[in-house]
Amino acid sequence: MKAKKQAASASISRTERSAKKLNELRGIAESEIFSPLTDERLAVLTFVHIHHTADVVTKAVERGLGTRGLTVARYAILRMLAGREPMPLSWVADRHFSQRSNITAVVDRLVRDGLVERLPDAVDRRVTRVQLTQLGAETVQTARAPHLETLAKIMSPLTPDEMHQLIALLDKLSGQFDRGSNRLPQDL
Repeated sequence: MKAKKQAASASISRTERSAKKLNELRGIAESEIFSPLTDERLAVLTFVHIHHTADVVTKAVERGLGTRGLTVARYAILRMLAGREPMPLSWVADRHFSQRSNITAVVDRLVRDGLVERLPDAVDRRVTRVQLTQLGAETVQTARAPHLETLAKIMSPLTPDEMHQLIALLDKLSGQFDRGSNRLPQDL
């Protein structure tokens, strides 16, 4: 029983330190400081941690890809198309983490930069297909190794076991959503 109380106390101390750090990062006034102990909003603190971490990690990845004129969204689309036949734009949108409405704009910029080309579908005129150009294939090939190095550096504070645990926890969290609509289940 004493060990459980100590573990709970240590967890609360870590939570308080995390809340204080995030309050400082966000520039929250002392009178507005969030305390998970008094506000009982651990879920809020968890969300803020996820959001903050995703933001700083994405910015670090963007800096690495930016040296090649790429963003995470642009690189992801190039990687999806690499080694494939021309794919429908809807296929790209369904597999990309961005909003569907953003895909057209990203593809427009890839076309403008000569990395991707649009092709009409041979059977259905309503369908637009996209494929890598030679320059796009070369760009994704040269960007891959440095990108993987950047990701390895970013994740280096975590052990392989911690990465597996983090993946499992994030899968558990995201698994509660209806995959088709991104809506929370009715009981939440």
